[in-house]
Amino acid sequence: MRLEGHQKRVGAMRFNPAAANIVATGSYDNTVKIWDVQAQAQVCSYEAFDDFIQSMAWNSTGSMLSVTAKDKKFRVFDPRATETAVEIEGFGGAKSMNTCWAENQNRLVLTGFTKNASRALRFYDARNPANMLDEIELDQSAGALIPWYDEDTCMLYITGKGDGQIRYYELDAAEEPYCHFLSEFRSATPHKGVCFAPKTAVNYMNCEVALCLRLQKEIIEPIRFVVPRKSDQFQGDIYPDTNSGKPAMTAEEWAAGESRAPEKVPIQQACEAQSAAMEFVARKSPAELERELAEANQRIRQLEAELAALRG
Repeated sequence: MRLEGHQKRVGAMRFNPAAANIVATGSYDNTVKIWDVQAQAQVCSYEAFDDFIQSMAWNSTGSMLSVTAKDKKFRVFDPRATETAVEIEGFGGAKSMNTCWAENQNRLVLTGFTKNASRALRFYDARNPANMLDEIELDQSAGALIPWYDEDTCMLYITGKGDGQIRYYELDAAEEPYCHFLSEFRSATPHKGVCFAPKTAVNYMNCEVALCLRLQKEIIEPIRFVVPRKSDQFQGDIYPDTNSGKPAMTAEEWAAGESRAPEKVPIQQACEAQSAAMEFVARKSPAELERELAEANQRIRQLEAELAALRG
């Protein structure tokens, strides 16, 4: 697929977790655009930014988007609407901020740098993002922090480019201090970046709750986070029903304003469904349709000219 519309390079991209084939892109032209990939068409464009986009994250129903930008502001909005829902002053440091949602704990997470160059972690109320709940300073390292939240286990993983460790916390909105440090993975080899695989990729019979892929200079190293239990039985308390992997609505329904949470199924069922083949049929883009129409009109004119010549 080829989606064209940004005037400068694209620095961030996130698929909608609930709507089929809807993707958000953030660019150095200071805009966020929403696309229907299957139709190869832009759904909407959001241009209320004073600098380039650094990171984006959808909420669980795909109805709200949180975006950080170089202008040190943090925005939360429904991209189908015309106005920003919330615009917040972010961290005072010059380096990039990143964001993720922890909706089942009513939290919106923001990472960045304070004015004294400390790496820090902030929590906002997901129901009212203008309300900052807490801030935790971590260290003085230089790499921008990357947050990833697992809603099944309520665990928040934090790391950064150039780090050799991955910290992980448990979030609990009902018990102070609400964010509990658990432990950390530590390696002498730094990574260039990390990516967490979908929950359907974990070995649930081995009590594996997360699979992280560390990008290093010459290899991609899998890091498996395992709950230390000796039983060989399925541990249902650490594997609640997870996302089925199927969209909750079509791109057209989402664009019309609908909001639905993804379907939850037992993890065994989700893994079986993930292994089944999925078919994607691309629609013709507007440019392709216009080209075909122009060719058809040209052919019609040619045939009309030939018919006129025969009649003459």
